[in-house]
Amino acid sequence: MRNKDAIDLELSDTITRFKDWQKCLVRDSNIMGGETVFPNSRLTVRRIGSMLDRGESAEVIRDDYPYLSQEDLEFAQIYIRLSHRSLPEKLC
Repeated sequence: MRNKDAIDLELSDTITRFKDWQKCLVRDSNIMGGETVFPNSRLTVRRIGSMLDRGESAEVIRDDYPYLSQEDLEFAQIYIRLSHRSLPEKLC
């Protein structure tokens, strides 16, 4: 039972961190046609998540976009996978 509790706690923490991360994203019809971007940039979350899905290394992406955190990379990939399921218009 302890292992299940540890997994539940880790998943809960990851979901909380994802929701907090998601709150910082920007969706503005005047920026990149309303596509979701990282704060203070025109870099779309879809671009980064897609690069990772295609096998690009985190190191190469971080070289090109040094302002992105490891969490940005991790959650961008999750975000685009979830967006295929149609995220709600209002970000949490």
